[in-house]
Amino acid sequence: MEDHVHPGEVAVDALVLGTAGLIGLFSPDLMVASAASAPLASATIKAGIERLASRRRHRQEYVFDFAARVAKIGVEELQRRCENDERLEELLLLVLDAAGETAMREKLVAYGLALGEGVATSDADYWQSALVRAVRDLGPEHLALLDRFTWTTNKLGLGDGTSGDFDIVPIQLADGQVEMVARDIPALSSALAMLQRHGLLMHQFAAGGATLGGGPGPLGSWKLTEFGRQVHDLLRELGSRLEGSSTDS
Repeated sequence: MEDHVHPGEVAVDALVLGTAGLIGLFSPDLMVASAASAPLASATIKAGIERLASRRRHRQEYVFDFAARVAKIGVEELQRRCENDERLEELLLLVLDAAGETAMREKLVAYGLALGEGVATSDADYWQSALVRAVRDLGPEHLALLDRFTWTTNKLGLGDGTSGDFDIVPIQLADGQVEMVARDIPALSSALAMLQRHGLLMHQFAAGGATLGGGPGPLGSWKLTEFGRQVHDLLRELGSRLEGSSTDS
């Protein structure tokens, strides 16, 4: 009888073989050494990949189950509704894909909330999809940068140190101020661009602009959008609650 090989095993074997080939391209001597230990290496790599795949599935199942509880329905009903509504199915696929890419609990909860709300209202709108896409791309540096736009002028180092009218949260920060208060953020320009792309930050140019003769470029400022504030507050609130629940348990 012919043995049936699971497609996942074929994929893992191909990946292992491809890795060995790359090693050979970089170092022929290393290729000879790796050939001797190939069976052991293959087994180790396959076990590691399978373990990671299992953890990915576990996170996706967690989000799926959490979304059903948010919508106050069973998982079978959640699946049925998503299959019968292409907008909900698109949201489901987006959520499951994002859930498999992270281990951050606050992100997983945010994904479950977005899917559960969409299914409960039978109206998967752009806000929920935009939330999932934005949260998926947020790293610690992006959250730290968003934080700066919720700090007071004194905390940012822009005030006079008093607790009077100067100690307020600025409506917006000039380009130079952002560079000053976020100099610790790695790849600041990239972080700003990502937040702007998802509509979390807005950049506005001042009147005027660069001269045709090559004078100074236009000055601008950054501000936190309403969507940016919602995403920031949601993740910070979830993080605080999850940290509190871990401490209590």
